[in-house]
Amino acid sequence: MSATDTIPLRQVNVDVVDEPTRAGANWTACVIDQDIRFSAEHLLSFAFANFEPIVFDTLVVAAAIEFCDRIAPRSSKMWGREFVVRIAVHDPARWNDSSIANPLHETLNLLTGDKWNLVFVRRARDYQAIGQSHLFSLDGVNAVIAFSEGLDSKAVSGLFSREMGNSLVRVRVGEKLKKYPVEEGRRVPFTGIPYSVTTGDGHKETSFRSRGFKFASVSGLAAYLTGAREIIMTESGQGALGPALLPVGQGYPDYRNHPLFTIRMAKFLNALFGTSLSFRFPRLWSTKGATLAAYIREYGDQGEWRQTRSCWQGPRQMSTNGDFRQAGSVRRACCVGRVSMRRASPKWQTPMSGKIFRHMTSNKEPAEASQR
Repeated sequence: MSATDTIPLRQVNVDVVDEPTRAGANWTACVIDQDIRFSAEHLLSFAFANFEPIVFDTLVVAAAIEFCDRIAPRSSKMWGREFVVRIAVHDPARWNDSSIANPLHETLNLLTGDKWNLVFVRRARDYQAIGQSHLFSLDGVNAVIAFSEGLDSKAVSGLFSREMGNSLVRVRVGEKLKKYPVEEGRRVPFTGIPYSVTTGDGHKETSFRSRGFKFASVSGLAAYLTGAREIIMTESGQGALGPALLPVGQGYPDYRNHPLFTIRMAKFLNALFGTSLSFRFPRLWSTKGATLAAYIREYGDQGEWRQTRSCWQGPRQMSTNGDFRQAGSVRRACCVGRVSMRRASPKWQTPMSGKIFRHMTSNKEPAEASQR
């Protein structure tokens, strides 16, 4: 038995309530409409004819999981934490039913490497439903796909748009989202994550493994609302399998885009909504470069893929002469991205950010090297 086996998990108690006065003593309060804020603009894009309280509650649960994950920094000696969470929903009996609660707990435990104990209680008041004038209605939808500003997202959604046409619906999950986007004269649904989470000024946990649950929940809601049977995952084998096979340091394997996670997530969503959803990995056995090459064959080498932004770093770190570089850092993902772009487009010559490159090839300090 190792020394860490005797270290108890840090326990975090969180009360997710719709009224501040309902939070329990010695519990961290997470107040809906204060710590979890909903965007009326993006929430309207989830307003379908069958918009039900379960839709809003699913978003609250995803936001509550994110709140818990972010407020509790992990120990340097042990990855896991233990969460005891009470969440206010419209139908607690439904959420507490073992057919739903068990796959939910199993999914979260695998994804984050923590121990979760979720209990659902009745809201103090019902959520005010969205007005009928904003309802969407889509027919013939077969699949949904999460869409961001990244290279994989652009390439795979482009390939399947050619194949499936209007039977494919994009669910935008990136940060830079259009306001009320319109296509072919009609407003587009699922314009973005319809909520934001505030965790205060304290030290925050940065691993954010619950992000996989957040994106999968929103994609699952979109599939439920449109009647789609498939959720298309855009990751290649490197993006889906690599982080779990080769974890960083002593960290917990990253299952955010792994089939082991999506299988469990599908079981939870199907129990919750009474559907037959499945997650599909069409590019699992393709490299990122092969996927981009297929996209270029369809759309040309000067297509929109050159405007994608996959790196999380900002223009100050990633620009050269005012030009924001794609995959311009020395991060592992950017290195893979550069190799993939060279594989798909031999004419692609965008190097890493000049500031970073000069620092790597110079004995001078970064500030001095960047002026050379």
